[in-house]
Amino acid sequence: MKLIIIHIGGHKTGSTAIQKFLFQNKVLLKKQGWLFPGYVHAHNTIGVELKNSGAFGPDFDADGCIAQAPFTKKIMDEINKSDEERVIISAEFFEHFPKRGVSNLKCFLDKTIDGERKYKIVYYCRRQDFLLESSYREKIKIEFLEGNGSSSTFREFKALSILRNYSIIIDTWAEIFGKDNMIIQPYEKGQLNNNIFSDFFNKIELELTDEYLPPSEEISNIGLSADLTEFLRLLTNSMQTDQKFRNKLYWTLVRLNIEGEHPKKWEYLSPNERQEILVQCEDTNQKVAREYLGREDGKFFYEPWPDPEEPWESYKGLTVETIVPIFCRMLFTKNEEVNKKIKNIQRTPNPLQKLYTIMKRLKEISFR
Repeated sequence: MKLIIIHIGGHKTGSTAIQKFLFQNKVLLKKQGWLFPGYVHAHNTIGVELKNSGAFGPDFDADGCIAQAPFTKKIMDEINKSDEERVIISAEFFEHFPKRGVSNLKCFLDKTIDGERKYKIVYYCRRQDFLLESSYREKIKIEFLEGNGSSSTFREFKALSILRNYSIIIDTWAEIFGKDNMIIQPYEKGQLNNNIFSDFFNKIELELTDEYLPPSEEISNIGLSADLTEFLRLLTNSMQTDQKFRNKLYWTLVRLNIEGEHPKKWEYLSPNERQEILVQCEDTNQKVAREYLGREDGKFFYEPWPDPEEPWESYKGLTVETIVPIFCRMLFTKNEEVNKKIKNIQRTPNPLQKLYTIMKRLKEISFR
């Protein structure tokens, strides 16, 4: 019987880091009897293809869907051909599947995966106030990388945002896949088993040994500081560039974020606003804690609530004093990269020089 682990995120809980970590350790996973299928690090395309094939509607054809879903077909074929009895599918796109979509997903998997199978759903939940801020940074990043034109301020983004109701999402998946098959974990440093990688492995009962390749800095979906996020937002609104340049610039900023002096990220939300958000979400968060984690006290997130009287100053945007160091660090970083390339070129033998040396040596031999 195959065990199918379906990791559905949630968003901004280290999903990209988990996916890239699993992908770069595919060979080692196979040795331990696990399959992480596919040729890319995530399986979100499965969700996209199912949605486009009518999985959210009443007339979904699970048999006919596969013809319209080439990526999904390759994944299902790999699962069926593999000898591994334990499979991991990871797609945070699934997090927002409606009930009919979740039901049709299970129907599709039941029909396309050969033999008997059982499922486990893994879902990480981030506290709603932190999720709102992190989602804004992610939105700005995506709009910049995709060149989507204009980006909103945090206040504009907040006004249009709907707070995450974990109870509705989890209940939907539990109704289709079974409550006993739900693995729910609050995404808080104090509640994780060491780090997100060891915690995920622990949840699915997979041993994380020293053989696994450690994650690099770039493997994670790193959130930028408020200054660098605002820098990206202004660039998106004022500058049209090609994809290659945008990618290079973004990763330069990520490097600045890692190496720069940013001991803490600016907080977009005031302590009062955080309190309001947590009060709105308290009942549903307590419900999840009691029903899925067995916590009688109803505590889902352990991190203390903010003190409304705590001193706080809202983010004022970029100033000359903040933007000049950004440009200086960017120039320094690019200069370092150029110098590194020059050194690599100097170390690499010149093919023409090598040919000249060979010809000269042959000429010397021929005149002996």
